[in-house]
Amino acid sequence: MDEVINTWNSIVEKVIQTGLPTLKQEEQSIFRAYSFIIQVEMGGISGALYNLSPRLGSDQHQWIDLRLTAESLVTIGDNETAQLLLKAADVLENLPNSLSPTWGEFMKSVDTQIPEGFWETIEARIPNIYDVLEEYTSVYLS
Repeated sequence: MDEVINTWNSIVEKVIQTGLPTLKQEEQSIFRAYSFIIQVEMGGISGALYNLSPRLGSDQHQWIDLRLTAESLVTIGDNETAQLLLKAADVLENLPNSLSPTWGEFMKSVDTQIPEGFWETIEARIPNIYDVLEEYTSVYLS
């Protein structure tokens, strides 16, 4: 496990030093999955979504980073969580144009569009993402 964690940290360091586009495709998938785990653990699903939300000045109805994270989860082998993130992206991309002025109000408006317990289901999958990511990283290392 130590070797896997060292790999994850090494990939994060590469992103800090040279940027995500400079990584191999496998490393990008590892980085996105690992980042998602950390973001959920540190700030809950709301914090992770905030970090994956469209940048100011861009089309607020295109959740590209969330979709790329879902794609990375498919790559590492976690299709179930990926499908949940894609469902979230579909909801987020189809909200009305008049978005709430604060993140908390925005999330409350999103909550009316999704089934009860949806976010908790994603958060509960974090241990599974860890397991799948560890396995994918071990294969990547060999």
